[in-house]
Amino acid sequence: MKDLSKRIELYCPICGCSDFSSLDIETKELLNADDSSKVQCANCKKIFKISEILDSNQEIINSNIEKIQNEALLEIEKQLKRTFNKR
Repeated sequence: MKDLSKRIELYCPICGCSDFSSLDIETKELLNADDSSKVQCANCKKIFKISEILDSNQEIINSNIEKIQNEALLEIEKQLKRTFNKR
């Protein structure tokens, strides 16, 4: 099955910038960070909790989840057709 992982770009609710720096954790750990961890927008310098960034980007997140679900269903269909057509 093909890799369906995606990178979703999140944006600052103030200025729309997609570059953030971490204030209290290492960047490598940002994916597993607590919702109360803080990041700072590289452009407007506003500080946010990760939960605030996620909340303000919920429409983008939901849209990408829907796209990934559709891609996964299509990929599963292809796999099932290949499996059953071999017999």
